Amino acid sequence: MTEIFNGVLIIGKSEAGKLEYKPTAFNRVEYCRQLLERVQMNLDYRRLIYFTSQHQSVTCCMDEKLLGHILNFKKIKYKLR
Repeated sequence: MTEIFNGVLIIGKSEAGKLEYKPTAFNRVEYCRQLLERVQMNLDYRRLIYFTSQHQSVTCCMDEKLLGHILNFKKIKYKLR
């Protein structure tokens, strides 16, 4: 339920032009590994998700917090189906 409210707040801020964007450089490969670890913990490890990458590190520059909100919003969208 909290995730839904957070999603609505993000959309509201975006439409009002008050959404803060603070890009930082981070390792996208490691970010994906940590994300999948959190997802599997939430599923009590009932499902295994394998992640592979051709690279050990891929640096990108984006707002990590905003990316997390976007991915959570997508997760909610697919949960409701």
